[in-house]
Amino acid sequence: MFPFLKMIVCGTIMLMGLSRCVFAQPLTRDEAVQAALEYNPEVVAAYHVWKAESARSLQAWAPPDPELELEYDGMSGAFNFGSFGQKDLGIVQRLSFPVAWWLRGQVGGLQAQAVRLGGYETTRQEVALRVNLAYDRVLANAQIVRYSEENVQLAEQLFTRAQTRFAAGDVPQLDVMRAEVAVLRQKNQHMIAQNNLKVSQVSLNALLSQVNDTPLALADSLAYTSEDLDLDVLHHQALMHRPELLGVQQAYLGARKKQSLAVASTLPDVSFGVFRQTVVTPTGSQKFWRAGIAVELPVWAFLRQRGQMSEAKAQTAQAHAQRDQVKLKIGQEVDAAGANLKAAVERAKWMQERILPTSKAAFEMAGRSYDAGKASYLELLEAQREWVDTQTEYVETLFEYRAAKAQLARATGTLLNSLENEH
Repeated sequence: MFPFLKMIVCGTIMLMGLSRCVFAQPLTRDEAVQAALEYNPEVVAAYHVWKAESARSLQAWAPPDPELELEYDGMSGAFNFGSFGQKDLGIVQRLSFPVAWWLRGQVGGLQAQAVRLGGYETTRQEVALRVNLAYDRVLANAQIVRYSEENVQLAEQLFTRAQTRFAAGDVPQLDVMRAEVAVLRQKNQHMIAQNNLKVSQVSLNALLSQVNDTPLALADSLAYTSEDLDLDVLHHQALMHRPELLGVQQAYLGARKKQSLAVASTLPDVSFGVFRQTVVTPTGSQKFWRAGIAVELPVWAFLRQRGQMSEAKAQTAQAHAQRDQVKLKIGQEVDAAGANLKAAVERAKWMQERILPTSKAAFEMAGRSYDAGKASYLELLEAQREWVDTQTEYVETLFEYRAAKAQLARATGTLLNSLENEH
């Protein structure tokens, strides 16, 4: 769970006017996602769009404002309000037919839910995915930097060995020059790796709404585990959890309600009025109470209803087509993400169990053979290059595994389940 103390610190800093949230303790992947969901401007904007739509949906339940009526009768002049025969003061309230009022409120609520699911929840899923990818990219680049440091040291050791053998007259000066070039190239690769790490840290800090140079200490790793994938189960999870699909389903229900509302629009509105009546007589003024009710005559409702029905039918058909389109897209994404994850697991396993140890053993053997004069420096250099490339390739394979796992969780709509279950 995202530590409460970190939330207090981050909130305090945000209130001070700084978009910075520094984590003193190592940051886990879930904590990074939670921080982004709290402070990322894209998520905050989507949240307020949903809240605005929710506020509009509440307005659908409100009846029209009452009218205050004041009427003078029997005046001696057009504006002689002091001389009248009768004065009526009252309030008139117009009310929709209950069925139409109820349906109007239902439509507003369904539209708000569609915005929440299709906008806000979808944005949260997308931002969470980007945070996962950025987090693992930092981990991968940090590991590549560590490997590049080791490779610089290794190249320097080979350079020293070449110098020693050249001094003994065992190898030509060309081997020494090649060894020096190898050191320089490894140092260049180390600088590139350091720059890539800085760029990836900037990307993660941006997602967390932190200053670009905020130090990051990440607690998780790129370790992989075997994955038992059942596509039928994954497709079912996607249909149950994907917010985009749930959003278009709410939009479809709202369009259906609009059709019913168009039919109900032929039902008459009713107005109620209560008046205080003052009547002037030769003997003085007398006061009475008067109440009235008026029922709307929907004479032209069929013209209005015809357009409303056509609009509602078109919106229903559109929502139905969008729902089918989203279902098809989700199915494709689940299949692709599942295939990518399965392939990534196989590659990571193959790299860890076969390629990585074999490449390391070949390099060590080439080093021993070179020292014994049984291998040329070119053979040693080639073995070193393969070992260096294999290390980087292994890290990239682990990153691809983590990315594929996050993509599958996003495709099934379960990316935020672990976070939501903690609250």
